[in-house]
Amino acid sequence: MDQTDATFLFLGTHPGTLDENGRLSIPADFRHVMEECGESELVFTPGRKDFIYSFPRKFYNSYLKSIDPFNTLFNKEDSLHINIAIHASSVRKPIDSQGRVTLPLTLFQRYGMKRDIVFIGCGSHFLIWEKAAYETFARENGITSGEAWERQQQMQERTKELLDAYLRRNQ
Repeated sequence: MDQTDATFLFLGTHPGTLDENGRLSIPADFRHVMEECGESELVFTPGRKDFIYSFPRKFYNSYLKSIDPFNTLFNKEDSLHINIAIHASSVRKPIDSQGRVTLPLTLFQRYGMKRDIVFIGCGSHFLIWEKAAYETFARENGITSGEAWERQQQMQERTKELLDAYLRRNQ
């Protein structure tokens, strides 16, 4: 498989524990996805809410190239603030032979993570939540799978409408 064509598919909700040294074991299902795609490193970055984003390194690199293919944003003031906010607290870590990674405790402390965590599959990446915070989020903000599919379809239709309007204006 060409490494640039790797398709990551992280699915499901998996319980986990964080030890006192900031070490956690990546769920076996997620490790298998990584192995299938020839990946052994993850990029961990602070999330928007109460979670840590976890990206396969190859996916993260591809994403960065897609948002700035010519590397032009590095000298713009707004992008400086964005880069610092995202990348200064991010870490790249290999998965060891036992399926574990060790992260800086400050990353976990930022979200009040102490011991019980959950891994949430999100297709191309996964999230790490403190268990109680995730349960609260799911209870207060959760939607059914039927509602999710409906919203997804609406977003696709809206994107197509916007693209069609853009193409009509620029013909």
